[in-house]
Amino acid sequence: MSVWFVSGSSRGFGLEIVRAALEAGHSVVATARDARTVRGKLPQAGEALLTVPLDVTDAAGIQTAVDAAIDRFGQVDVLVNNAGSGLPAAVEEADDDAVRNAATSLNHTQPGDPAKAAQAIVDVASAPQPPLRLQLGTDILQAFETKLDSFRKEMGA
Repeated sequence: MSVWFVSGSSRGFGLEIVRAALEAGHSVVATARDARTVRGKLPQAGEALLTVPLDVTDAAGIQTAVDAAIDRFGQVDVLVNNAGSGLPAAVEEADDDAVRNAATSLNHTQPGDPAKAAQAIVDVASAPQPPLRLQLGTDILQAFETKLDSFRKEMGA
């Protein structure tokens, strides 16, 4: 089994990923600003769950959380960066503040079923040859269909 490191684990999608990974038999390092809330929501997790306080805007705190993961489990196999929010640009081109503050209005309002998506992510990450990209949800499917329609029009098909 693998060791998962999941940021933003106190609720929503992050919590569902932690839950699905634990149910699949993986060990999980679950981080959140208040890590106690994660343990409180998963009381049966036992030794497979390490909860670590983490504010992803604190670089020293990130290192401390990673060190705790390595001390406990010896490695991290799967990293799920769920804390924070989206950035509609290349990270390399944005400054730290832009990366931290991007799209905060979208937090916890995305469409879909977080538990179903979390299970799909755990299943795919456990595959012998997982895909490089994983698109989930009807919103992304619609975006792909729109893009394909655009290509078809350009090609005259």
